[in-house]
Amino acid sequence: MNELINLSLNSKLKLSSVSKEFFTLLITGLIHSSPIFLVLGNGYRVYCKDMGSPYCFSYFPSIYNYVQDKYWNVGLFRYWELKQVPNFLLAFPMVYISVRGIFGYVRRDYLKFLSFGAVCKDPSTKKPHFFHGITAPFILYWLINTLILTFVANTQIITRALCSLPVLYWYLAHVLQSQSAAQSQTWLLLFFSSYSLIGLNLFSNFYPWT
Repeated sequence: MNELINLSLNSKLKLSSVSKEFFTLLITGLIHSSPIFLVLGNGYRVYCKDMGSPYCFSYFPSIYNYVQDKYWNVGLFRYWELKQVPNFLLAFPMVYISVRGIFGYVRRDYLKFLSFGAVCKDPSTKKPHFFHGITAPFILYWLINTLILTFVANTQIITRALCSLPVLYWYLAHVLQSQSAAQSQTWLLLFFSSYSLIGLNLFSNFYPWT
């Protein structure tokens, strides 16, 4: 009887903990996303009250999406043109690093990736390194960013955007600490040195380096 009572109490405590965590995530998520809704609301107030911009009549009026669509040519496969080949070549190193990092994590333990770290096939990966279960949500975020930047966004921002993800540097640190560190250091240092020295000069002169 006591065991049933304890089990019931533990279940209620777990449910209470999960509910608390859910509402905490919901509230903090709303707080973090509020700036974009304020920007969209202000754009609608300015351009849709009297002027009647074309974007005002869309199902979900977003001035940001409208500007991207009309002036930046952002859309699925829109940048996949022959004239954009040089830009894709510039973006290739960062896309390659991202694909290697994401695929390496998923291949090592796909259950951990699919369960956001809750289920681990290999107990040894519980150690705090790149393949730790807590990294799984960041890998998913990395994957989503890579797909959007490669297939939807304009190619000029791929390197710049992916460089803002901490998980990228966790993977690079893992590579440098691996058995093939000597070979990896060469091409990694070459790429990032070129990006820092050449890229800054090209970008400041309005060339699409990033």
